Amino acid sequence: MDYQEVIGSLEMLKGDVGIPKSLKTKINNIIAILNNKEEDKEISCHKVVAILEEVSNDSSLQPFIRTQIYQIISLF
Repeated sequence: MDYQEVIGSLEMLKGDVGIPKSLKTKINNIIAILNNKEEDKEISCHKVVAILEEVSNDSSLQPFIRTQIYQIISLF
């Protein structure tokens, strides 16, 4: 699986002005996980989905950001 579409979507989300700094940090970590060629892709996928699900459960998250996160999760 090529993660370029996922990475592109994450970069767009990170560039949104309404994104909290803590979420930008997590997005950077996710991108690093996806770009790691040494780790098994299936393991990387599970790690990323777990992080995104954790983020989406944050009650202080704006609804439009949560929707974008769900759309990214659906790419997997």
